[in-house]
Amino acid sequence: MSVSDPESYTPEFFSRAARALDAWHARNITIAANRISFTGGIFRLVTNLNPLVPISSGHIEITQTDDEFVVFYEISFAEMLVIDSVMFLLFAGYILFSPNAPAMPVGALVIFSVLGWLFLFGLNWLLGVVQFSSLVKSMVRGGERIEQIVGRERR
Repeated sequence: MSVSDPESYTPEFFSRAARALDAWHARNITIAANRISFTGGIFRLVTNLNPLVPISSGHIEITQTDDEFVVFYEISFAEMLVIDSVMFLLFAGYILFSPNAPAMPVGALVIFSVLGWLFLFGLNWLLGVVQFSSLVKSMVRGGERIEQIVGRERR
């Protein structure tokens, strides 16, 4: 992607990023030097469709080399990891210790448990990564897409 005005690109990028994160109801949005940090998570008054629900926190950095900008981001799923693990343990415990529990060999029980937890956490992780990656690409490109995101989420 070529940038027509490199001097103003970084401030414009952080402005777009802050507006998009705010539209998705991120908390604790801070911009310092070349990084914007935020918190998300499930304990906010948002719908389950909000892309920041599985993401506990994160930051986006932009650096400029001689001929390009490099955007780097890190996101944490710690809150979702704990919630999914507790939910799965409660569900599995209820099934295992109920009076009508099915008789299963230990190996099948272990496989069921591992696959069930991977399915529960893995899908949340995958959706979070894909959606956040798309959000960052929109922040970088700017234009109509980021305005649609901001406008749609603020209604």
